Amino acid sequence: MKVFRRVGKYFGCHLEQNSMLWAVPVILLLLSGCAVRQQMPELFPRESKEPREPEIAIFDVSALPATYMGTVSSANCPELKFHITISPDHTYSMKRSCRMEKGSPPEEVVDSGVWQLAGNSTRLELFTEGVKLAAFKVIDAKCLEPDAADAAPSASSPISSGDIKSADNGICRQEQVIPFESARQMRGLYSCMADVGIFRDCETGKRYIVLHEGDNAALENAYLNAEHGIAEPLVVKVLGVVKTVPAVEGQRLERVLLVERFVAITPYKSCRSESLEPASCGTVSAPVIENIKWELVELAGERIEPVNGVSPGFRLNPQGMSMRGFGGCNRMMGMYELHEDLLHFRNIATTKRFCQETLGLEDRLIQALEHVKTYRIEGDLLELYGDYGLLAVFRKAGSRAGI
Repeated sequence: MKVFRRVGKYFGCHLEQNSMLWAVPVILLLLSGCAVRQQMPELFPRESKEPREPEIAIFDVSALPATYMGTVSSANCPELKFHITISPDHTYSMKRSCRMEKGSPPEEVVDSGVWQLAGNSTRLELFTEGVKLAAFKVIDAKCLEPDAADAAPSASSPISSGDIKSADNGICRQEQVIPFESARQMRGLYSCMADVGIFRDCETGKRYIVLHEGDNAALENAYLNAEHGIAEPLVVKVLGVVKTVPAVEGQRLERVLLVERFVAITPYKSCRSESLEPASCGTVSAPVIENIKWELVELAGERIEPVNGVSPGFRLNPQGMSMRGFGGCNRMMGMYELHEDLLHFRNIATTKRFCQETLGLEDRLIQALEHVKTYRIEGDLLELYGDYGLLAVFRKAGSRAGI
C-alpha cells in the first residue's frame, strides 16, 4: 500500500484506500509507457554538426547551346577575355582576346573544333584538329574556370590560358547565345556548281554556303582551274568569317561563310589527311551508302548501345528510293533523295508499338533523320549532318569500326 501511495505521489496522484484496485493497472500502464518512450527512437533526429561534403558541380548539357564569357589574368596577359559558344552537336567556337596595356588594341585569336566532357562531367575539354586546345573546370551550375594544368602549351603567345593567376568571377554562361563574327583560319572541303559555292569545315563538319563577297572570286577561280570531277569537293584553306543572315526562304536564320582571304587549294579530296591520294580527273561517283545496313552508334554526341541486342538503324533501297529501318521499338519506313553528298529523308512513318524504355531514343532518331542535309563516309562509318553540324553516326553492320 505504501509503495502504491509513493508511486501515486510521484505521478501527482492522491490514492485512497478504496482506489487501490483500479490504481494498480493505471500505474502499471504509466510505468510501461515510460519504458516505451525510453525505447522509441527520435522521429526528428537533431541535425549533425559535422560539416557536409560539398555537392560536385557538373557541366549542364541540357542548357545547350550556350555562350560563356569572362575575363581572367594569366602570366602572359593581365586581361585575357574568353568568348565561348558551346553547341549541342559537340562543336564549339572560341575567341580569346588579350589587351596588354590600357588603350592598346587587343590581340585576338579564334578557334573552333569539338568538345568533350571528362572527370564525370566536371571538366570541359576543347579540341582542334585532334589536339586538346584548352580545358575548363566546372565551378558551379553556370561558371567555368580555365584549368592551367591541362592547357595546351603556348608560352610564346599572350593568348595562352596557361598559368592562370586569377579568375575571380569565372567564365560564366550568359542569358542568351551571343555569336561572334571574327575571321579565322579554316580548312574544309569546297565545291562549286551553278555559281553556288559550298564549304564544309573539316574541323566541325558544318556546311556553309559561301557568300559572293570578299575573296570569293579568287577561291572560285582556283577551284574551276583545278582538276576534279563534276562538283567534286577539294580541300581548301581560307581566312573566313561565319556570319548569321536571314535565309532566302522563310523566316529562319542561316549560317554562311564570308571568305576574307583565299589562302590555298589542294588536290586532296578528304579531310582526314592531305597525304591521301589526290583527286582524279573526270566524274567521280559518290560513296556507296545504299543496300547497306547501317547501325546507330552515336546520336547528338551520345554513344548509343544496342536495344535488347538489336541496334537501331536503317537500309536504303535504290529501287523505289525507299528507307526501311528499326528505331529501337518500332519499324521505320520512308523515302529518301540522294545526290552526290546530299541526302534527304521524307515521309518517315513507324508502326504503333509502345515501348516506354526506348520512346525518347526513337523520337530523337526520327527527328535527326528528318533534319539530315548531307553525309560523309569515313571508313565503315556514315556521318549525317544537318544545318548546324553532326546529327548522328552509323556503322556498317558487322563492322567493328570505332568512333
